[in-house]
Amino acid sequence: MSFGSIYFILFFIGVVVINYILPKKIRRIWLLIASIAFYLFSSVKGFLVLVSVILITYLVGLLLEKTKNILKKKIFLGVSAFLVVMVLVVLKYLKFIILNLDKLSVFRGLEIILPLGISFFILQSIGYLIDVYRGNVPAEKNIINYALFISFFPYIVSGPIERAKNMLPQIKMIHSFNYDNFVSGMQKMLWGYFLKLVVAERAAILANTIFNDYTNYSGLAMIIGILAYTIQLYCDFAGYSLIAIGVGKALGYDIMENFKQPYFALSINDFWKRWHISLTSWFREYLYIPLGGNRKGKFRKYLNIFIVFLISGIWHGANWTFMIWGMMHGIYQILGDLTKNLRTKFVNFIGMKKECFSYRLVQRMATFTFVSVAWVFFRSANFGQAIEVLYRAFAGFNIAESFGASNTSFYSWIPSGLFLTTNGENWFLKLGLDAPDLIIFLFGMFLVFIVDLLLYKKISPTKWINNQNIWFRWIVYLGLIFFVLTFGIYGTGFDASSFIYANF
Repeated sequence: MSFGSIYFILFFIGVVVINYILPKKIRRIWLLIASIAFYLFSSVKGFLVLVSVILITYLVGLLLEKTKNILKKKIFLGVSAFLVVMVLVVLKYLKFIILNLDKLSVFRGLEIILPLGISFFILQSIGYLIDVYRGNVPAEKNIINYALFISFFPYIVSGPIERAKNMLPQIKMIHSFNYDNFVSGMQKMLWGYFLKLVVAERAAILANTIFNDYTNYSGLAMIIGILAYTIQLYCDFAGYSLIAIGVGKALGYDIMENFKQPYFALSINDFWKRWHISLTSWFREYLYIPLGGNRKGKFRKYLNIFIVFLISGIWHGANWTFMIWGMMHGIYQILGDLTKNLRTKFVNFIGMKKECFSYRLVQRMATFTFVSVAWVFFRSANFGQAIEVLYRAFAGFNIAESFGASNTSFYSWIPSGLFLTTNGENWFLKLGLDAPDLIIFLFGMFLVFIVDLLLYKKISPTKWINNQNIWFRWIVYLGLIFFVLTFGIYGTGFDASSFIYANF
């Protein structure tokens, strides 16, 4: 059941209404039933895996709290974490491993069930066990509370990856209807739907048109495809996260923030403080720091960074391209730290001002470029395609030839509409979007840029709207709802996998 489907909207309305009608003491049971129904609707076969992980980690959590011997606790934690991880490895990576080891491809037809959201609820359950082992949270005695923590329907499919110390106390609380929370939740959901259905889906058309037929594009057209995927991925995943956070808020739960204007980042390190925050912080808290973090010298620090990003790439999918993507970001971080002093000396030597817009603009453009190049591997089916896409984008760049113009004189590509070609055709409109969709897409990107810029400067558009008269607020709400319903792209068979990260 996708957040973008009419079934989810009806499901959400029903869950919220019934939740606040029911006696407060049984609302947790209702939300667990709703979460189970949501998951069964999306992945019946994967439900047994979810239940198994919940039961195993629940029982191990109790065992960890009762065990006083440190060595035994370490053994219990290590064995249980290994078993849970092996569930992920077998279901998500076994076929990939076998096909890479089996040169005869005897197992090419092997099919393994991949439960929806498995990468997310596996990390969440492991994080819980580590927190109990460390004594950061007490083991949850109530199986209903714990099951709801793992399977809560707003984040079960694609996160954010929640922490026990944040969610379990909220689950134990009695939540009464709060008008401000409900309105805040609806605002977040509405903006999330705008990001996904208006912007991301149109960016996907551009990206898919070019990536799926990449041998017939080059130069500027290929760069447009790369940028389109960069925009698609952000608006798709940030949109999902906002909807999830909004659903939780409407029900009285505060789900952690997952994005903070990542494409305004000044460095790769800054980017990872803003992109998929719940995953980044999970790896830092439960992997990077236990490996030694930056406490054991430079070499160990760089090795730990590389390991974390390699595992992050593997976590995203069973493909070499994801591993390469992860390694690229690890190398970015390492090179950034190694060259930090050299870059500072160079900037000081040439007398460049650092506390000004132009310097920060260069930083943002460089960071955005590095991130976008890495996304090519994330999007491509294999290493060869990624290299070909990058080669076609940057080697022998020619604007006119990129769009099929035979006359490559300097003035032959001056815009007529957007790009002038030999026969007066607009080649940009042959990349998948017609003129109306292109206008809507550009308008949507502009609006996303403005909102993100305001948020980056810590100016809240929702606070500004909330301070207006009720008639003005409802004009904004109804206008945005109308825009999403009218210009949103829902597609055929819009299901749970329609959000990119539902596949991870």
